[in-house]
Amino acid sequence: MNTTPLFEKHKSLGANLAEFGGFNMPLWYSSIGAEHTAVRARAGIFDVSHMGRLIVSADTIEKATEALNRVVTNDVSKIKPGKARYSLIANKTGGCVDDIIIYRRENDYLVVCNAGNRPKVVPWMHENLSGATMTDISEEIAMIAYQGRQSLLSVEKLASADVAPLGYYAFLTAEVAGVPDVMVARTGYTGEDGFELYAPAGKICGLWDALLEEGKSIDAVPCGLGARDTLRLEAGMPLYGHEIEENISPLAAGLGFGIRFDKGDYIGRDWLEKEKNEGTKTKLVGIEAHGKRIPRTHGKLFVSESDAEDAAVGEVTSGTASITLGKNIAMAYVPAELSEVGTKLFVQISKGRYPATVVGLPFYKREK
Repeated sequence: MNTTPLFEKHKSLGANLAEFGGFNMPLWYSSIGAEHTAVRARAGIFDVSHMGRLIVSADTIEKATEALNRVVTNDVSKIKPGKARYSLIANKTGGCVDDIIIYRRENDYLVVCNAGNRPKVVPWMHENLSGATMTDISEEIAMIAYQGRQSLLSVEKLASADVAPLGYYAFLTAEVAGVPDVMVARTGYTGEDGFELYAPAGKICGLWDALLEEGKSIDAVPCGLGARDTLRLEAGMPLYGHEIEENISPLAAGLGFGIRFDKGDYIGRDWLEKEKNEGTKTKLVGIEAHGKRIPRTHGKLFVSESDAEDAAVGEVTSGTASITLGKNIAMAYVPAELSEVGTKLFVQISKGRYPATVVGLPFYKREK
């Protein structure tokens, strides 16, 4: 398995390690519950260096913009320097090659893709990105996510620039904890306020140590991917390989905000526009399961408790016991006609079926 530059730090902190996206990553240090609660109440620090980081550039920023706009679903031309946007890379039939974040720097773009998809996104970009160059800097630049409602308290003490005014999906470059040229972005995948920091791989361990040390004042803790998953699920954020895949429409996944039809042509546009006009046959919904059992991925959904196995109307994509809400929750795909909030269903958990209700997404939304 691959490892990130922070791998030895994880071992020294006693992390429980496992494979994710081809990398040996920490699942938890103390427990998923404790780390989840720390982020919701205070702050947590995550190693997310397994993500892919790609630079798209050309002779001019205008040429880079035009080239990137032909291969992603959002409108790159609308991203101002110092800002970022969520987007998708669609295939020719409208499915998701990957979901990405695009950062507009002064003279180029930084595209962040999912770790497990980097091996296919890199050649896909090389093949389809005409008029611009894509450079994979994933090995040179590492990445830390510092997330939580009190995360600003630590980052503003360590950064040379004023990060407090940064809006959501905005970024700047500053010296942080003595490390120069760190890109500090107010982005994240937890549903809380927070930052993602990009620094040279050789400097990331010092940045990690500084954040942990400064974080002691607010009881911030190192967090693994287990808590990252429960946090994003409560926040209703899709995960590639669960809620989105190459055979799943991003419109069905509720990701229409990352798709623009008022710009030029791009891969997958015709298919997506047709689907937008006709409506999707299925929709991603929130599910609250009643009782003590937790819905799990691939659990089937039924209209009736006594329906035959082949009468399933939907399937769970992700499920957990919500630590914040004290409920058993899941995301699932159901037919559009069964997607209305309040619809009663039954979810298959192990050999039993349990009452469940369609609820709105996200399950949890932080107070501003």
